[in-house]
Amino acid sequence: METKRPDRTAVDRRVKELDTIAAVLPLERRDELAKLLTDQDVETLRHLVNECD
Repeated sequence: METKRPDRTAVDRRVKELDTIAAVLPLERRDELAKLLTDQDVETLRHLVNECD
């Protein structure tokens, strides 16, 4: 059975977004998180980080 992989450009975009909130995420897991999280998840995380500043 073939597993569907996320669109590579979407993953790359999430990697860049996760870089902007790296202070609250483990940097060594950034690439893995970019594959697991959706764009909406990343946007929510970024919003929460900005609310705490």
